[in-house]
Amino acid sequence: MAQPLPSWITPQQFSVLDDIRAELEQRGIAWMAVGGLAGNLWGSTWPLHDIDIDVPSEALSALADHWAPYITAQGRYVDGEFDIELLRLRIRDVEADLSGADYAYVFAPSGIRKALPNTLSQRVQRQLDGRTIPCQRLEDLIEYKTAIGRKDDLRELSKLKDHP
Repeated sequence: MAQPLPSWITPQQFSVLDDIRAELEQRGIAWMAVGGLAGNLWGSTWPLHDIDIDVPSEALSALADHWAPYITAQGRYVDGEFDIELLRLRIRDVEADLSGADYAYVFAPSGIRKALPNTLSQRVQRQLDGRTIPCQRLEDLIEYKTAIGRKDDLRELSKLKDHP
């Protein structure tokens, strides 16, 4: 009998993640879970709002062709926290952000723009319902959350680091 999914991910979110995972792997595109999804894969229980995935920036246009009917935003995305190449999808009412892992920047609370290192080559494997999910290393996730100053996220992630 299959294990129930963790409380932080819905069956619909898991299904969309699995579809994205399968497409990326079929195409041989390096990828990894980042953001809230990565935090969950490391043991956080915060609710998953969207599926955050990093891929090489040059893969985004081919992925946009494949997922054209689901695109809600595409191109350079800049707000108070991020300056990234983004492909935002809405598949079966689940939002997924595929971001370019290179040429990515964050803004510190002071407004200083800081380059994020491309850590795709350092991703680690985590498990979710029998699937292997490439994931951002916990220390890289903490570094990025520190750079943008999300104190609540840092408290949660620091607990995970202290108690693996």
